[in-house]
Amino acid sequence: MDITELLDFSVKHNASDLHLSAGVPPMIRVDGDVRKLSLPALEHSEVHRLIFDIMNDA
Repeated sequence: MDITELLDFSVKHNASDLHLSAGVPPMIRVDGDVRKLSLPALEHSEVHRLIFDIMNDA
């Protein structure tokens, strides 16, 4: 899953936040509750890649 898919999923589920941390699956905050997504835990390199995919050099 790439960052765009995670963000789209978050919007479709009315999430206010998307949490990405190494060692745990991606999580979203919906109505104040943090929910783990049914995805494998993220490796540090995956979190790095997801974040840097949406950053630009400007």
